[in-house]
Amino acid sequence: MPVSRPDEQVFSDVHVYYHGAETDIKYVGAIRIGFFRRSSDTEQIQTNLTVKKGEPIGNQSVVGIVTDVPGSYMIAFNLSAASVPPGNNREIRQQLPIVVK
Repeated sequence: MPVSRPDEQVFSDVHVYYHGAETDIKYVGAIRIGFFRRSSDTEQIQTNLTVKKGEPIGNQSVVGIVTDVPGSYMIAFNLSAASVPPGNNREIRQQLPIVVK
């Protein structure tokens, strides 16, 4: 991903899709977007949504300005996916590497 420059800011958008299952699934937690500028209030997005059985996938999107510091960054997922009614819960702990240059 290209780095932002004083005379040319780079914008990026991140889309996260949440899938359903045999029951309603409630997703709760946070996703940290490491390559956005530190002054951005969209550096971390909070998740609290339910994908109902038989309905289309849920989604979240966020747009931010890419950092002006080249390097390796992460999108870090820290979510819980719980079936409704309770019974089958999963923790989603995943990191997706992003290189800004």
